[in-house]
Amino acid sequence: MERQVREPQSRSKPQGGPRSRHRAQPPSGVPASQDPAGRAPGAAGEPWQAAGLTAAEYRRVLQLLGREPGPAELGLIGVLWSEHCAYKHSRPLLRRLPTRGPQVLLGPGENAGAVDLGDGTAVVFRIESHNHPSFVEPFQGAATGVGGILRDVLAAGARPVALMDFLCFAEPRHDRDRRLVRGVVAGIAAYGNCTGVPVVGGRVLFEPGYKTNPLVNVLCAGVAPARRLLKGVAAGPGARLVLIGPPTGADGVHGATFASASLGPDDAAGRRPAVQVGDPFAGKVLIEACLELVEAGLVAAFQDLGAGGLGAAAAELASRAGTGAALHLDRVPLREPGLPAEVILLSESQERMLAVVEPAHLPRLRRVTRRWGLPAAVVGRLEEAGDRGTRFRARHRGRWVVDLPVDLLTRQAPVYGPPGQGLAGEDRRGDGGPGGGPVAAGALAVLPGSRDHAPAGWGGSQPAGAPAGPWPGWAPPRPGAGPGATRAAAGRLDPGEAGDGRAEPPDLSDPQAVAGALRRLLAAPALTSKSWIYSQFDHLVGGRTRLRPGAGPAAVLEVPGSDRLLVLAMAGTGRQATLDPFRAAALAVAEAALRASCVGGIPLGLTNGLNLGDPGRPAVYAQLAGLIEGMAAACRALDLPVTGGNVSLYNATGEHDIDPTVAVGVAGVIPPPGRWAAGFFPGPGLRVALLGPLAGHLAGSEYVKGGGAAGASPERPAGLAGHAAQARGGGDPAARAGDQVLRSGDPVPRPGDRVALGGGQAALPQVEWELQRRLQRLLQEAVAQGWVVAARPAGRGGLLVTLVEMAFAGGPLPPGETAEGAALGLDIAIRRQPGAPAPRRDALLFGEGPTRVVVAVPPGAWDALARRAAALHVPLHPLGLTAEPGGRIRVRLDGGLWLDEPAASLRTLWEEALPCRLDGPESQVAAG
Repeated sequence: MERQVREPQSRSKPQGGPRSRHRAQPPSGVPASQDPAGRAPGAAGEPWQAAGLTAAEYRRVLQLLGREPGPAELGLIGVLWSEHCAYKHSRPLLRRLPTRGPQVLLGPGENAGAVDLGDGTAVVFRIESHNHPSFVEPFQGAATGVGGILRDVLAAGARPVALMDFLCFAEPRHDRDRRLVRGVVAGIAAYGNCTGVPVVGGRVLFEPGYKTNPLVNVLCAGVAPARRLLKGVAAGPGARLVLIGPPTGADGVHGATFASASLGPDDAAGRRPAVQVGDPFAGKVLIEACLELVEAGLVAAFQDLGAGGLGAAAAELASRAGTGAALHLDRVPLREPGLPAEVILLSESQERMLAVVEPAHLPRLRRVTRRWGLPAAVVGRLEEAGDRGTRFRARHRGRWVVDLPVDLLTRQAPVYGPPGQGLAGEDRRGDGGPGGGPVAAGALAVLPGSRDHAPAGWGGSQPAGAPAGPWPGWAPPRPGAGPGATRAAAGRLDPGEAGDGRAEPPDLSDPQAVAGALRRLLAAPALTSKSWIYSQFDHLVGGRTRLRPGAGPAAVLEVPGSDRLLVLAMAGTGRQATLDPFRAAALAVAEAALRASCVGGIPLGLTNGLNLGDPGRPAVYAQLAGLIEGMAAACRALDLPVTGGNVSLYNATGEHDIDPTVAVGVAGVIPPPGRWAAGFFPGPGLRVALLGPLAGHLAGSEYVKGGGAAGASPERPAGLAGHAAQARGGGDPAARAGDQVLRSGDPVPRPGDRVALGGGQAALPQVEWELQRRLQRLLQEAVAQGWVVAARPAGRGGLLVTLVEMAFAGGPLPPGETAEGAALGLDIAIRRQPGAPAPRRDALLFGEGPTRVVVAVPPGAWDALARRAAALHVPLHPLGLTAEPGGRIRVRLDGGLWLDEPAASLRTLWEEALPCRLDGPESQVAAG
């Protein structure tokens, strides 16, 4: 996975690629018949095309090198200049993210980020994507993604203790879609279970926007004493490069360039050789051996052999150290004899690490690896700079097959701005970000739909400490000026305010409509129980898991040697980002931080995964800019530093890009005495309340996606008011086809332009950041004091879905237990505030939005919670009581009974909907 704001660029396993749509004159000898990206048509082409370079990029190589590169050199340049490694399109944007804080021990540019729990214990964490390999070969693609992120955390000197996953699929209506889901889940389970690292939670999205490309993002967290962390800066000249792990094979060659290109409809079979094959048992042995070496102080640095293999790992280590490097490829243990130099350099065979070792430590290192049964070969060394500067060299069969400047590989890769600006070089020295060249200066050419969106309190100027704007004259967006913002906040929308001119859908009219909408939502793939998925994961291995998957909004784990608990939370969004990337990213950050606070955790740091289509298309680049800017604004508002992340681009098949998607992972801490809250009601007799605004927002909600009160199921939403027309085949043709209204041939928008993405300008809710901060503080205090024993954000599905899900005991049903015994009854009464604008009933029951949390309060704690909520100015709405197991869920609204359903029946529907869809046609699920 890739590091954000990386210096030099990392190469682990994000997705992305050099296939941008920049026109360039080909260098001498390059055929003129090629597409706008500089690629010749068909399989046949020049070697530079096979290496993944465009015509302009290859001409830059010739200019910098002064000669034609050899085959191994060209392959190495192609890998390290790929989007996957060089972050050519995203680097100028990523510098906007805040990355500093007193708790940050390792930040962007390292193998993984790390924060201090407050007692000298470091939590190392990051997100990895393996999207392209999982599309081609679901099981091995997902499994090796897990293996890669485990080794990234291991490279920082930490023991991996937990995994989480963020998965995005099309709704499982067809055999191909079901095969992808089954294969990915099985791959994650196989690798995590066999290595003894528990999968403790995650998020799963099912949306039409992933019809052509699934997403597999994996988060790993590890722990280590803060004093023992390994940084990516290697030792000086003379240090040896030691390859540890199984022999090298021919699998995964050019995996980075494969991950840096859009896929064709029939590419899966032909791309399988680029997918690595994992061995989790070898991975487990490697973890234990490397940890022993770290504890003994025998290594100066580690690097996982991920994207680009041995060549990329050695080049990156040398660049960090400011030295040269020399490799002797004949010393590399091989799985099969006779492999060419390029394959040995670029193979991505799994379960291998490159260690930087002082010569005096080599005998002890060999004894340790021998005891674990692992080969350890000294394959090279770091070298002093010579007359020609620092050089990266590789020798094979008696001759030097690679002799390149280290900077050419790592610091002089091209950087792209918005489509149309062309290629510009950038020497990435100094602070780990872009050098402020012509590309960086105009990088954020557009923030679609975000010029009027910003954290409350920004006014017309930037928050204190914010970096300079992305272009001259830039000013932060104005807060609260979006279309329909005032009425949307009250749960209402006037006709046409969703942005497409059509009338808003009807409100819920009777109890039957409420029950029908609830059942549809509980059976919807996005909201139904994911126990079929996480029941395949061993979440208890290691004995540290306090809160299992499905039992809470975040994972809670014990930390070896510490009296503090580790909190891990994930959130993300995809479909909503087609409406407004800025607000969607901000909502994802707010949700992840709120989830951590719901269990009693204090958020310490954030990692993220950005997943988009082809950045050569103006609409996709605009989405990328909006997501990053929204995430940056949210992190600054919450004082939450970004410790690293991953950018995966070119998630597209043909002309169809995925929904712009951001996965957010937050690491937090629960201080002593270590009290935490679950995400479900633990028993009867508890008071139920809502913290935050009473009404939610309908724009972008699951309720609207499912057709609202009408119950239609559109393939893709076109804004709040447009859902009914689209469900019947109306609406914008481009939106129905899954394309953006802004098409690839359109000019790049300018600063301040508004761009319709996916049809319509429906206003997503805006986070009230001051309320968010106060709410998080209240939750942390209330859980620590015992005033709250269960809490969950009223997010996807809205208030009613959250209440019903909290009535279900967390996790899958144990063997022999019936739904009657695992579902509590509820007596809920919702009263709209007298004198205030009356929100719609569907906005009250199914509206979504930030800063809303359902809590369970034990007897005797209500007065203390109410006093503290009033002191912090957090709205507190009493809702009712939990009842006995096997009872009924009753909801009254303004005195009238609007829902009266057996809890067990709802639980059965919720539990069985996803297995039914994965085992056969969707018609098996009876949601009505």
